[in-house]
Amino acid sequence: MKNYFKLALLAALIAFFGITTEAQQNFLGQTTLAAAVNGQYLGPGPTGNVPAPTLIQVTSATNIIGIQPNLAVTASASSSSTNLYIDREQMRVTAVNGTLLTVVRGVNGTAATPHASGAMVLFGPARFFYVMDPGSITMANGTVSGVACVVNNVVVSPWLNVRSGAQWLCSSDTLTWVPGWHNQGAGSAANVPSAGTEASAAGTNAVLGPVFAISGTNAIVTFTPPVGFDNTALGGGCFTVIPKGIFTWTAAGNISVAGTTTAITQNVTFCWNPYTSKWVPSRVA
Repeated sequence: MKNYFKLALLAALIAFFGITTEAQQNFLGQTTLAAAVNGQYLGPGPTGNVPAPTLIQVTSATNIIGIQPNLAVTASASSSSTNLYIDREQMRVTAVNGTLLTVVRGVNGTAATPHASGAMVLFGPARFFYVMDPGSITMANGTVSGVACVVNNVVVSPWLNVRSGAQWLCSSDTLTWVPGWHNQGAGSAANVPSAGTEASAAGTNAVLGPVFAISGTNAIVTFTPPVGFDNTALGGGCFTVIPKGIFTWTAAGNISVAGTTTAITQNVTFCWNPYTSKWVPSRVA
């Protein structure tokens, strides 16, 4: 009886405060193509031309699963099918055999196009992919509804618009949606709000977004490329740090040359060199 009342109370609290099971933020997975993928072939079928099954090879299929029967389901993985996103094409995985995936091409209104070996692959359940930017959902009455940026309730990061390729991040600083990686409409870094603030760590630091702040004075050795950033041999990009403390960075990790912020009045930009797999700072002092 006591357990019954506890469950009833929990249900009431969930209903009253709007608590959802999405309170734990998820992240898209990321891997790369191990072989080139051609454009989709339409072969003859009983009802006319239909898409032929496509096999693609990835460098790692960890956490990628297909529909039942599912060779990749484990105790720690769900049984829902994985979707892939490569160069503005979304695919649905139907079977997994090692790192060889059988997929349905061009789903969710995207087009099947060729992809080069080494291209970035983002993946996750179908509900992790969107066909609009946050805050641009047209309702039945013609009005536009916004999707609130509430950090703990964000379903998945980054928010990916598969039609445009734009990525969006929920900023923990401004509590608004800010441009994410490879967002062509983001403009200059000077006009992009901070994706958040983190304390400098004596070692490895996360990259929160294209623009973010760092506090503290510790020496940074490595900046970890984040999910959604194309750090492949075909990719590249930059992030800008807003200093809130006079921290330094070394050349012992994946930063090309050592340096220091020297003052909190001047930002510093780090750009990815795909040939050396290192971040190159815009200044060293």
